[in-house]
Amino acid sequence: MKLDAISLKSPNAIILIVGSGLALGAAVWSWSQFVAASREARALRIRQNEWSGLTEIVPRPTANEAAKISADVERAERSVREMRRRLGGGRDNEVEHSTVPDQRADAFFEIARYVERERERARAVGVGLKPNEFFGFRVHENSGPEDAFIGVVHRQQKLTELVLAALWNAHPLRLTLVEREPPESKVAPSEKNGGMTAPTRAVDFFTLPEDLSVGRGDYLDTLALRIGFTGQTDVLRRFLNQLPEISAPVLVRAIEVRSAGDGGGGSGDFRSLDELFRDDAAPDVAPEDAPAVPIIERNVSEFVVTLEYLDFAAAARRANSEAESEDNI
Repeated sequence: MKLDAISLKSPNAIILIVGSGLALGAAVWSWSQFVAASREARALRIRQNEWSGLTEIVPRPTANEAAKISADVERAERSVREMRRRLGGGRDNEVEHSTVPDQRADAFFEIARYVERERERARAVGVGLKPNEFFGFRVHENSGPEDAFIGVVHRQQKLTELVLAALWNAHPLRLTLVEREPPESKVAPSEKNGGMTAPTRAVDFFTLPEDLSVGRGDYLDTLALRIGFTGQTDVLRRFLNQLPEISAPVLVRAIEVRSAGDGGGGSGDFRSLDELFRDDAAPDVAPEDAPAVPIIERNVSEFVVTLEYLDFAAAARRANSEAESEDNI
C-alpha cells in the first residue's frame, strides 16, 4: 500500500497519530523521571557517605555505653527532683504554679487583698505591726505594678505570703521589716518586650550583695527577701524550723541581730556577741524559790533574716518569652 493512498481522515490514521504522540509523551515523562530518580540516588549516596564518615569520627555508643549514659541522666534528674523536694517541702511550689494576674488593675486588687489578709493574721496571733503596714508592698498602695513587672511582683507577693505564714507560727512580738528586691532588677530584657520602664522608688526594696546570692545567671534565678521581727531567740529558732515546711525552695543567706530598741519595737543598734552572751558572775548560793536567771540578760532582740528563693522555672519563662518575641517580629 502506498503512503499517499492513506487518507488522513481515516480512523486508522487518526489512531496512528494519537498513539505516536502518547508514546512520545510517555517516553519523555519516563526519561524525566529517570533523570530525577538518578539525581535523588546520587544525593542519597552522598548523604550515606557523609553519614558513614561521621559515624567513623564520632562512633555511636554501644548498648552498654548507652545504658550507662541513660542511667547517669536518670540519676542526675533524680538528684534534682530530690533537691527541689527537700527545699520546697515536697509539695507543689505555690510561687511557681500560682496564676499571674493578666492586667495591672487585677494585680493591684490582689496585692490589696494580700495586705488585708496579713493584717488579720498578724492580729489573730498577737503580732505587733507598724501603723498602716503594707508588708513590703507600700509602693503599690494606690496602683498596681507596671505591665513588665506584674509577673515578678506576683511571685514576690506569693513568696512573702508563705514566709510570713511561717513567721506567724513562730509568734514574734513585732514585725519590723519586710523588704524585697527592685522588680526591674529581676526582669530580663526579653520580658520587657523592648519597652522602657521607670525605676521603682526606694521604699520596700533592698539590694542583695552579689557574694551572698546563689543566683547563677542563665540556669538559676533567685528572689531575695528580708524579714525583720523582735522576740527571744526561740522565736528565731521556731521561724527557721518552719522554713523547710513551706511550699517553696528558700535558703537562709544571712541573719542579723540588733538591739530591740526602746519599747521592743526594733531598729535599735547592732548588738555585739559580748553583749548577747555576757558571762555575769552568779551568786554562790541561790534560794530554791528564786526565779531563773537568763544567760542573756536583755534577751529580746530584733532579728533580720535574709532569704533567697530558688526560681527553677525562670529559664523556661525566659525561653517562652524569647520565642514569643521572635513570633511577633
